[in-house]
Amino acid sequence: MSPEDRIREMLSAGEKAFEGRSVSEVGRFLSEQYLDDTGRQRGQLQKLLAGYFLTHQSIHLLMQINRIEFTGESTAETTLFVALAGRPANSVTQLISIRAESESQGGAG
Repeated sequence: MSPEDRIREMLSAGEKAFEGRSVSEVGRFLSEQYLDDTGRQRGQLQKLLAGYFLTHQSIHLLMQINRIEFTGESTAETTLFVALAGRPANSVTQLISIRAESESQGGAG
C-alpha cells in the first residue's frame, strides 16, 4: 500500500468514526497537541463532540480530498472538504438538494 493510500485509508476511518458518533474513536484521530483558534484543546473538543453526538442521532459526512502533499519522509499535508448532513449524500448536488428540501420545509438547513 502506498503512503497516499494509507492516508486515504486513515481519513476514511476517521469519517466512519465520526458517522458512528464515537467520541473515543474520533479521539484517536486528534493530536495530543490539538489547539484551535478559540483556544480549545483536545479534551474540550472531545466534550463538544460528545454533546453534538448526543443531540444528533444521524450524522453523515461527504468528504472530498483536494490534495495530499508529502512534506517529508513521514509527514504530509492534506486539504479536504467535508460537509455534514443528517442523512446520506453521495455528491455535492445531492447535498444541495437536501438543503433545499430542508429550507422548503421551514428548516434551518
